[in-house]
Amino acid sequence: MLPIVYIGSNADVKMSTYIRFGDGIVTAKHCLEDLQEASIIGYDSEFLNKCNIYVSDNKNVDLAYFEKMSKSLVWN
Repeated sequence: MLPIVYIGSNADVKMSTYIRFGDGIVTAKHCLEDLQEASIIGYDSEFLNKCNIYVSDNKNVDLAYFEKMSKSLVWN
């Protein structure tokens, strides 16, 4: 698990963790609520903006998946 930082619209800073899974990363869905910017050590926000983000419609599943949109993007 590695740290991820989220910044909300009120400049609230939330810290969570993520894990690498498949061709992306998995983190907590609730951290994405009111998301303005996300930061992962070693990746800039432009990199994360180029990812598809998938979340479940099921309120009981608190997971979000960031998937690379391009093979030219490389997870470190």
